[in-house]
Amino acid sequence: MKLTSSLKKAAGMALLTVAATAANASIFDLGVINPGTPKSFSSFGGGTQFSSFNDTFNFTLSAGTQSSGYSVEAFDFDLASLSFKTTFTNISLFDTHGTLATSDDTLVKEITSAGSKILSFGNTATSSGNYYLTVAGKIDGGGNGYFYNGSISSSVTPVPEPESYAMMLIGLGLMGAIARRRNKSDAV
Repeated sequence: MKLTSSLKKAAGMALLTVAATAANASIFDLGVINPGTPKSFSSFGGGTQFSSFNDTFNFTLSAGTQSSGYSVEAFDFDLASLSFKTTFTNISLFDTHGTLATSDDTLVKEITSAGSKILSFGNTATSSGNYYLTVAGKIDGGGNGYFYNGSISSSVTPVPEPESYAMMLIGLGLMGAIARRRNKSDAV
């Protein structure tokens, strides 16, 4: 029984060690994000206390997108002898202006923190195109791994239908006619 428990712990530590070398600077492709359909993501890895991570999430906002929101939340938990303790230092949104990871990338917005468990922001002037979000943080006190979830959402400002404009004009015309009629009756 003790041998099985020791093997499980050793396998878990080996998994975290492999994850630490690959996940401390990972790049993920989230694909196209459509208005009204948020995209969730998560990341985890291992390391030593106070080691850092910096993950990049590439994505495309579909045509019609006019605003977008970004959030990440860290989760601390223990699993056998493993301890996941995460804090964020910043999240940053970059516009690639067409091609990912080229010299024309522009920082759109950044939120920094001295060790928060939750970071989020909205961007009201987002247009369709290629973007990437970087999430940076560290493994906090006593931890030997990090874990967090995040979400990216986009929305479209609705454009009124022609019928809505017609109804508004009819309503304004009726109000004008009523006001004119009242003015005539008050004058008599």
